[in-house]
Amino acid sequence: MSPKDTKERILQAGKEEFLRSGFQKASLRRIAKTAGVTTGAIYGYYSDKRQLFEALVAPAKRILERDLRCFWVSSLCDQHPNPQLDFLVDEVFNQFDTFKLLVCRAPDASWEAYLDHIAEQGADQAEKELTLFENSGWSLGPKLLRFLSSTYYTALFDIVRHDMSQEEAKAYTSQLERFFLAGWRGLLKLAPSNNVS
Repeated sequence: MSPKDTKERILQAGKEEFLRSGFQKASLRRIAKTAGVTTGAIYGYYSDKRQLFEALVAPAKRILERDLRCFWVSSLCDQHPNPQLDFLVDEVFNQFDTFKLLVCRAPDASWEAYLDHIAEQGADQAEKELTLFENSGWSLGPKLLRFLSSTYYTALFDIVRHDMSQEEAKAYTSQLERFFLAGWRGLLKLAPSNNVS
């Protein structure tokens, strides 16, 4: 077996074990047995269970860092629903097991910490984009922006937490975006658009 094949087998066995048992109860011995390798072989690639887990969720994090934006603010500025949200849903479903690990099986409170990180990025993005509306009399403090961003992303990842189908997820995220668009427009005292009816 080539080193590449060994690593792939370890990753696949690790994914199965973490999905089944969660991070805390996952066993490197079981992962090794499923992969047909020794635990020593696993340590040849990963220093511990956490590093193996991080390798598994890295693709999901890359997608989020690349594609996640304040969709509701972008849509507000563009005055129409953001097509990138459907694209993000497709990306999540292309890597659904990886997102399931990140959202539902992460060690300790690491998903919550990561959610805080992306919510902070979302709040920063919102603050930049909302400068376009300074003349409309809006006055939103950083705490409110952070809360709205966190609430949005928490709701968005319910598609993973609740094992929605791709079709259900697209309908759900469309409704979620409409809800947030209406809320932003209300906060900014903008006239409602036909796109949010």
